[in-house]
Amino acid sequence: MDALADLGAVPAPTLQAKEFLAYESECRAALKPLLAELLDRAEAAGWKRRTVAATLMFLAAQQVSEASEASAGGSAPTSSPINPYAAGLALPVFGSHNREEAQAMNRWQFEEPVTILVGMGFPRKIESVMEAYVLLQEWPAASRNSAHAVALNACKAGIAGEIDPETVRATLVTFARRNDILLPDMVSPASAMDNALQAGGGGRSV
Repeated sequence: MDALADLGAVPAPTLQAKEFLAYESECRAALKPLLAELLDRAEAAGWKRRTVAATLMFLAAQQVSEASEASAGGSAPTSSPINPYAAGLALPVFGSHNREEAQAMNRWQFEEPVTILVGMGFPRKIESVMEAYVLLQEWPAASRNSAHAVALNACKAGIAGEIDPETVRATLVTFARRNDILLPDMVSPASAMDNALQAGGGGRSV
């Protein structure tokens, strides 16, 4: 018996995946009420809402990581899965019940989003450490370079609470610049990180 059957069916998409921004927005709208219902039911069963939200984020990140490894040829993971809850990171919780949850969310937001081009050139705003981590985990293995490695490691350190979100953001901007996917108005922020990469011998991969 499916324990989640009474949550309702997931609506099918009406847009194509290549319509990136609209497709993603439609997906969020479809899943939002289901997630809210799942959070409500878990809380009613006695689980803390923040713990449930963070666990869902952990499982989602784990799924992305495993899918990336499979697409790269089934290579074994090089590190243990990241536990965002242990790092104090929380998903956006619909109907949040207290100020602590909101503060936990905001703590990992970038001061300004990083807008990059993905897919067929669609702009995508990356607004947090976790969004950057998911993006970099999804990045094709054949297109990864030294800037990607630096940014991905920074995301892991950021999730673990070892560095602040703005440092993670700087590495993401550098990665986007190296791959020519940073929108023009985002070119200025990470020159210091770019210089550090060059000093360390991290040039553009060919």
